[in-house]
This record gives sequence, C-alpha cells and structure tokens, in this order.
Amino acid sequence: MAFTIPTTEPESLIAGISWQWEKDLSDFKPDDGWVLTYYFVQAAATPVDFSIVTTNVSNVHTVDVEEAVTVLYTPALYHYQGIVVNAALADTHLAITGQLTVVQDFSDGSVTDPRSWSCQALDALESSMAGTADATQLAYTIDGIQVSEMSPSQKLAWLEGLRRICEAEQQENNIDNGRGNNRVGRYKFTPLS
Repeated sequence: MAFTIPTTEPESLIAGISWQWEKDLSDFKPDDGWVLTYYFVQAAATPVDFSIVTTNVSNVHTVDVEEAVTVLYTPALYHYQGIVVNAALADTHLAITGQLTVVQDFSDGSVTDPRSWSCQALDALESSMAGTADATQLAYTIDGIQVSEMSPSQKLAWLEGLRRICEAEQQENNIDNGRGNNRVGRYKFTPLS
C-alpha cells in the first residue's frame, strides 16, 4: 500500500521520523513565485523554535523533512505560522496559523513512561495512598512537594483533579484514534400523555 501524502498540516508528528505534507494555496501558487515557510515556536517559558521551507511540486507547496532533521526537534506543543513571500513582487502574507504537537519516537527505546505528567502524578498519589509506591513514585514532585512528604489531606486535594484530567486525556486519545469514548449515558424517559 502506497503512502498518501496529507494535504493539510497534521495535528501531531513524531520527532525522528520523516515529515511530509502538501498545502495548496490557490491565492499563493509556487509557479507564481510564492514560497511558503512554516515558523514553529514552542509553547513554553523558554521557547524553542524552528522553520520549514516548502518546495514546489506540481505547483503545490510541499513539506518534506528528513528524519535526521526531525530527530533534533524537541517534543512539545508548537504554534506555527505559514508565511508566503513573493520576492519578485516584494510581497509577504500570513497564510496559515495553527498548532502542532511534536511527539517523541517510542521505537528508539528512550521513552520510559509516555504518560502525561498528570497521569504519572495520579499513579504516584494512588500508589502512595495504597502503600504500594516504589521509590520513584514517592520521589515524584507535585507543586514542589515530594509525594512521600505530602499529608493525606494534600494527597486527597490533588487526587480528584488529577483523575478528571487523566480521564479527559484518555477520552481525547480515544476520539483521536477513532474509538468511542468510555462514558456511559444515562437517560430518563417520561411517557407522553
């Protein structure tokens, strides 16, 4: 089965794997001298940024970034802008905005726990309360306090919020992967008079 190149920006990509997509901008065609460059800025206090210049393939802006380049990108949420420039016309426009998550490649064996911080913290709290936490879980820090140093009331204060966050993340993951959500609908039927 041949790989079909996406015709829009993906919502997430894996660092260390080749990236490809196409963008057809009817008002800014490459054959008319327009060059599309994507500028990515990490959504963090100390942002990391990178850019991708598209190439012209059949009058469509095409992204093709080798895995040797994407492996250098820090896994995180990035905001991006697609800027088109026509040097001959001395003209520049903002054509696209969005956000994209760069995800770590699990196949290289370097990922020890791919869960979000919230789900890891929830697991550490629940294990601590059950008396089954290992040293890593007890050393986990929540709001500047190690789990092993938290009082039972502090643990309970964090527990419910973290459960809701993890459940929401799982629901979103299910929907993103084409699975239904796990919620049970409860309905009350009343007879018509």
